[in-house]
Amino acid sequence: MISLTRPADMAGKNKHAKSIVKNGKSRGVSYDSLDIMPLPVIVVDREYNVIYTNAKGAAIAGCDRELCIGRKCHEVYKTKLCNTPDCQTCKALADGNAHSMQAAVNTSTGAGFYRCCSSPIRDDAGTITGAIEYFVDAGNELNFAAEVGKTFDAIYLGQWDTRVNHSQLDGVLQGIGQRTNDIVDMLIKVINDEQLYFAKIAAGDMDLLHLEKTGNDQWDKAIEEYNNSADTLQNVRTELDKLNKAAIEGH
Repeated sequence: MISLTRPADMAGKNKHAKSIVKNGKSRGVSYDSLDIMPLPVIVVDREYNVIYTNAKGAAIAGCDRELCIGRKCHEVYKTKLCNTPDCQTCKALADGNAHSMQAAVNTSTGAGFYRCCSSPIRDDAGTITGAIEYFVDAGNELNFAAEVGKTFDAIYLGQWDTRVNHSQLDGVLQGIGQRTNDIVDMLIKVINDEQLYFAKIAAGDMDLLHLEKTGNDQWDKAIEEYNNSADTLQNVRTELDKLNKAAIEGH
């Protein structure tokens, strides 16, 4: 848990912080709607002082909202991007655009992997007065990348039965994991079938069977080309048999 104390020069800001937490406002702006957000959200001024945090934002920092407000954001949310050129809030304040990047964040329950997003806040005159930051849990994306990488590494090593464990994934990535397995199944089936048929050719068995189409247009084009090649080989064999028979008969 992050330990925060109140230095003497923060007394005035912390007094204002109590008002923000109680009234949900800062500089006349209401942030009440952000309290119901299921994501950690914070608002900072141009000096990177936290002027608002919702309950989720305080929770991942492991401190009371009053203690979060008035502190520098990098003191509260210690990410790998803080105080580096990759700070997304620094970029948003500098160029006025929204920025996001994945990074490790030290939360009250340990290190987590989040997509850190930041967008500038402007006043009525269009002047940038601060930024709103929010954190999207990217652990699911990390698990997906790890599962896919592990699967293809295993297949490369000849462990062709390995598949993505999509049951460990959530939401849309679970479906993508399943589709990844379907593609791997289809690819390996085609490879296995072709190996079987080429083995038959090597053994002198030219009675090649056609590969079955999959219903996928892209795969079926390749399968059709293979089947056409098999037909060509069969026709060549037939013609050679005719020539051989004619030679034996003296024609």
